Amino acid sequence: MLQCQACSSWNDDSAAFCSQCGQSTGRKGRGGSGLLYSAILFAGLVAMAAWFLLYRVEPGPVAPPSAPASAVAVPPVPEKSSPPAELTDPGKPVAPGTGPVSIREVTPSNPQPRPVDVGRSLATLVLIDKEGRPAREMPAVVVHPDGVLLSRYSPLLGVYKVNCRRAGIRGTIPVTGIIRYNQPADLVLLRLARTGKQLPALDIQSREKRQELASEDEIEVYEGPGARLAKLAEVFYTSADGHSGILLEDSPGIDAESFLAVSKSGAVLGLCRPLIDNVVGIPRRTIPARPQGLRIFIDPAGVFSREALLEPISGTVAENTIRIYEGTFDDLEEQARINYSKKHWAEAIRVLEQALERGHLENVEDVRLDRLLVMLRESYLGEVGRLQNRRRFEEAAETARSGLEMFGRDGILWFKLAEVCAELELTRETIEALLQVKELESSRSIVPMLEGAYHDLARKALKVGDARQAELAYIDGLEQLPESAIMRFNLGQLYQEWGIYADAIRLLEEAKQFDSSLAQQADILLGRIDDILSSRGAVVIPIPEGALSLRAKIAIDGRLEENFIIDTGASYTAISESLARKLGYAYERGERVNVTTANGRMQVRRIRLGSVSLQGYAVHNLPVIVLPDTTGRSLNLLGLNFLNNFRYSVDSNKGEFRLERP
Repeated sequence: MLQCQACSSWNDDSAAFCSQCGQSTGRKGRGGSGLLYSAILFAGLVAMAAWFLLYRVEPGPVAPPSAPASAVAVPPVPEKSSPPAELTDPGKPVAPGTGPVSIREVTPSNPQPRPVDVGRSLATLVLIDKEGRPAREMPAVVVHPDGVLLSRYSPLLGVYKVNCRRAGIRGTIPVTGIIRYNQPADLVLLRLARTGKQLPALDIQSREKRQELASEDEIEVYEGPGARLAKLAEVFYTSADGHSGILLEDSPGIDAESFLAVSKSGAVLGLCRPLIDNVVGIPRRTIPARPQGLRIFIDPAGVFSREALLEPISGTVAENTIRIYEGTFDDLEEQARINYSKKHWAEAIRVLEQALERGHLENVEDVRLDRLLVMLRESYLGEVGRLQNRRRFEEAAETARSGLEMFGRDGILWFKLAEVCAELELTRETIEALLQVKELESSRSIVPMLEGAYHDLARKALKVGDARQAELAYIDGLEQLPESAIMRFNLGQLYQEWGIYADAIRLLEEAKQFDSSLAQQADILLGRIDDILSSRGAVVIPIPEGALSLRAKIAIDGRLEENFIIDTGASYTAISESLARKLGYAYERGERVNVTTANGRMQVRRIRLGSVSLQGYAVHNLPVIVLPDTTGRSLNLLGLNFLNNFRYSVDSNKGEFRLERP
């Protein structure tokens, strides 16, 4: 080997010139070979210089080393560009213009944004539930030509299969799985099944490019193929969940259906969401208040690196649902809604109760829990009604009781329980349920049901010979329903049978006043009482020695006893205004009549009392006059229109007043 004196490189022994620097080695070649080698070397240098001058290119944009070329959306190739040459083996001669090129394309010195057909990169995802039925749809955008989609993550929870449909293309492409997701940001990367074709894709704008954005810049917002222009209000807005995003000015047409935000050059800025939307794990009330209508774009470049587009799938959609979703509040809420919509009330009740319990553990906002409470109440009512229709009353009663443990102030549910208990002849529980309804829903008419329940309770007591319990049932009923005519009639009838005639007369007379339809039956009972009383001996009232008047206790309407003066010189029985008010009579509406009293002639009102009774001797519908109270004193007189119905006498020698049947 021969060493060059200029560059110290080693050459062949026969070399006349250094193969590295071209200097003479000081040795002549054999047979003129040195001259030949010199000529060849010179010709090569000339050829290389000519090739460089003819085919020199300007440096173009090169993808950052960290981003693989396949992760970047490649702009369309100019029509006149030639296809890249195949790589040549090292050591072989390379013809000018056929060597490998290390850059993508030739660009002008001032590149202009090329129009991008964003609509071709939009897709629709068909989400399929556990039963294999389409549940709902959501939009997505292709962000890699090999079939990577960017979309929302939260709608995938509860989904077991996803198909992708693209506009203008027949059929669907199945989603094979999830590459990566970020739950707080609500973003996911999905992998499509391989089709052998490159899909039109949009690039996700890098953080560096985002630095060039400023307030008032215009961007494009898509809810479908068409775009709407919008202005930026704040470029690096930080949401309550800690993720950076873009805040948009309130603009017409930018509403809850908006999905995708892109730059003017067609790069993906992010996915839209309402500013007031709840972020998973972040209660709604913690999100800062902003004017209604503003949208925030969550920045995918801040969540996923470009390398993520090339990662393998981390699991299927079904595996993700099973691992994360099943048993969560969102899962239980979705199951409950499905059962509720299908009117599967029993299953809806079970799942709704689980969802509410889980919601408190997950700190779900109150508005969502309130909606489930409404559904739970309606499910209880629906299930009780279903069981009633099938005459499964015991199950219906148990369901109603369970519902009342949570909805104890619900009058309709109490009413349902009363209906079922009445069918089961659980009379006391029926009464208790109806009294709850009476307290909670004053508008609902339950009086007939309550009257029937109290009567049934008394009837059962009489059947077993417990007269006292029967009496208490009617007395309790009148305490709850003080204006009930039938309750008075029933209790009056009971007293008539027991021989408690004064109370019987009082109750029967009141029953006639409250309900005229009972008058005929009440009069029959009252007649029987009169017949019984007529067979009794005379009423004898002693006259005290030196007394100026004869006084006796008189029962009015069978319920109130007052002191009366027995006046055989008075044509009419008279009561005072104060007694009339005490008895509840509106005497002011009575007939006007003229009478003569010890104080002279005067005009008074005349009314009719239900009954007037002296120790069982009674007159029904007795006309009486109402005298005004004078000097704080009231005057009640038992006159001839009462006494003339019987035989009466005053024996001064014996000092007694005698009243007997005619």
